[in-house]
Amino acid sequence: MTRTHTHYDNLKVARDAPPEVIRAAYRTLTKKYHPDHNPDNPDAMRIIQVINAAYDVLSNPAKRVEHDKWIVMIEAQNIAAASTAHSDVSSRHTHHRSATVNPQRKTSFDIRAKKNKTAAKTLRAVHKLWLMVGHFSKYLSRKV
Repeated sequence: MTRTHTHYDNLKVARDAPPEVIRAAYRTLTKKYHPDHNPDNPDAMRIIQVINAAYDVLSNPAKRVEHDKWIVMIEAQNIAAASTAHSDVSSRHTHHRSATVNPQRKTSFDIRAKKNKTAAKTLRAVHKLWLMVGHFSKYLSRKV
């Protein structure tokens, strides 16, 4: 499963970082990558635009909550896609193996059971991610 690249990654901070840490990371990165300090770097302008966009989203509590919800949605889709791909491969493998061992045996129950276990794992992971977003929104709604 691929990890989603987020604004948190652009600023090199944790997802639960307080605003002070985000501000400090932003200031450090802008000093390091500012085009005036890096005239020889052709990518300096692009890098500073990415850093500014990330700080714009993460410094605004409403935009940050929306970004966290987007992260949860994308990660849930990645988990679901990975589990679907895994269950498709597993069901083909299970069907083939059981057909060679006992051609009379019906494998649909085995395939459904394996898919249900995978779906349950996916739902638990999605639920855990939603709980994390709820925690972030409670944290962000506090007055600083």
